[in-house]
Amino acid sequence: MTPEDIIKMREELGITQEKFANLLGTSFSTVNRWENGKSKPSRLSIRQLKEIKDNYGSYLCRRKKLKDA
Repeated sequence: MTPEDIIKMREELGITQEKFANLLGTSFSTVNRWENGKSKPSRLSIRQLKEIKDNYGSYLCRRKKLKDA
């Protein structure tokens, strides 16, 4: 998964890096490093990112809750 893929996914969800990190159970700085190409997601994180991509509709519903948090 490329930095561009991660950025696109997060932006489509309409959430900040911080909220995206919370969704994945990781830190803001980790998501920031992924998006800047300074590090790559672990296998577990890639699995979670693919799950988000595969279940995009249900995550859109969660987006509203994250925005309101």
